Amino acid sequence: MTTNPRSQESGATMILAAATIFLLIGVAALAVDLSGIRLDRAIDQRVADSAASAGALTVFETGNGRTGCAVALAYVEANSGSITGLATDCSTILETCDATTLPAAFTQSNDRFDITVVYPVTDGHGLMNPGALGASAQAIVTEDGEACERIGVQISSARDPSFSQVLGAPAGETTVHAVARAHEGVGETIPLNLLILDRTGCQTVRASGNGGIIVSAIVDGTDIHPGHGATDSDGSECTGTDGVFFKEGSNSILRADGATGCSFDDPLTPTIGEGCGLLETVAATTPGMCAPPGCQSNGPPSYEPSPYPTTMGTRLTRAPIDHAFNCVGDYTTAALDPALLWATDPLLAADGQDIPGCTDGDDHIYDLIRFVGSSGDPGGYQQWSPAHPCVVTTAITPATGNWWVNCPDFDVKDVVTFDGNVIFDGNVNVTSDTGALTIDNSGDGDGFAFLRGGILTKDAGADLALLDTFVYFSNTSYITMVGGNGSLEWIAPTAGDFTNLALWSDSGVANHVWAGQAILDLEGIFFVPWATVEYAGQSSQIQVSAQFIADRLWARGQGALVLKPEIGRAQPIDPPVVSVLIR
Repeated sequence: MTTNPRSQESGATMILAAATIFLLIGVAALAVDLSGIRLDRAIDQRVADSAASAGALTVFETGNGRTGCAVALAYVEANSGSITGLATDCSTILETCDATTLPAAFTQSNDRFDITVVYPVTDGHGLMNPGALGASAQAIVTEDGEACERIGVQISSARDPSFSQVLGAPAGETTVHAVARAHEGVGETIPLNLLILDRTGCQTVRASGNGGIIVSAIVDGTDIHPGHGATDSDGSECTGTDGVFFKEGSNSILRADGATGCSFDDPLTPTIGEGCGLLETVAATTPGMCAPPGCQSNGPPSYEPSPYPTTMGTRLTRAPIDHAFNCVGDYTTAALDPALLWATDPLLAADGQDIPGCTDGDDHIYDLIRFVGSSGDPGGYQQWSPAHPCVVTTAITPATGNWWVNCPDFDVKDVVTFDGNVIFDGNVNVTSDTGALTIDNSGDGDGFAFLRGGILTKDAGADLALLDTFVYFSNTSYITMVGGNGSLEWIAPTAGDFTNLALWSDSGVANHVWAGQAILDLEGIFFVPWATVEYAGQSSQIQVSAQFIADRLWARGQGALVLKPEIGRAQPIDPPVVSVLIR
């Protein structure tokens, strides 16, 4: 019997085809599983990075390694999407640390994951080796900090070879790690010219018209510090081309200045120092350019703010002002004295204004509100009416001492000069070219004016002088001005509980409006955390020795507002703490 050669070739081809298909399936399965392992590694690395960074910040802020470990594990759960139920007691980690403390590890296993937190991380610890595959060892450098500043997170995961197991492949395993340390932010603890507290909005700093905002360099003896403006907004409410910093039109100004020449090349700011300051925001910015949500300009590139805003890692918040002038352990509704609610509000997370409590000062603002009360004579104050009219048409110099102006509308159409503390029940209107209201506490450098309710209004030709006088606005009060040939002198106290504080406003009911004047002299801290501060310029540049801390700041009109607070007359604000991945 003769064998057919073609039949033999066909059988061999089938065997070869079957083997080839098996190998192709195996290679494809292996590729799928390798892709999964790479994805696991990328996700695990991201989780380890965020967990180590959060743990390092906690160690910096609390000095407690065990607490830092617990926070790191909480971040692993929050960011992994598949790891849950971790115990966070971190019992093997020491709370305190010094140069002799040995590294300790706390390990948790969850399904296919092993998570280990190490604290402290000494120079010779294995986690100080690079985590990237094939990377060479890194020398220990100054920026790596000390062992007690470092916390490490290692994540190991196993993946079953779902497809490539047909080839007998073992389980895929990956191990990643991260080491972080936290340190003080770059920069000096000097006053910011401008701090904006809106946490989510756009156009929080806005310049339009032919004027705008100049954040001037600050002079400290022979030292000159670059001007510094910052906004806490992350831009999450921005839509379209909105930006947190907004400059509208070619003639408007939005600039931070320094002492030396600029690396920022801006043909609109050729003068030495112009544009050499710092503008910062929490919103994401594009390095080297103005782009939403960090920055927007209405026009070509020559219209942009200078310098371009940069991104800061954490919010600065209103806490430094509260802690300096109204230090309490808890600012929330549960802790707020009901007797204060008529004038102020609790600082709620829902409002984006929650801040940590403090215990190293006095609650001067709350004490003042309790003392003044919502109505009536707080005790020992001279009553304005009926001794004097509520509409003043001839000059009055009331007796020296403290006064309670019990008028629903106090209309000043001539000269009134107080020497002492003044409590106003209602609106205060300084009107006409002859109206002039002065509260002068320069004799002892310490006094206050308190608006229980109503609006402080100043006409274009009227004069208002608040000398060594702190002003408090309740939550229904605000200021509105008209620019013109009048004058405004507003000087913060130089002594007492409110030293350097010119204004504390608990009101968010309307914009607080200042305007250009023939004389505009503002000195001290102007704190308007719930409302927009609006400056309506008239002409030229008006320089003021003021530090503005507000919800928003808008400048419009024909003049530029130059913010140049004085060292010693503004509240220093520490740079935000920065957490850095070092391995």
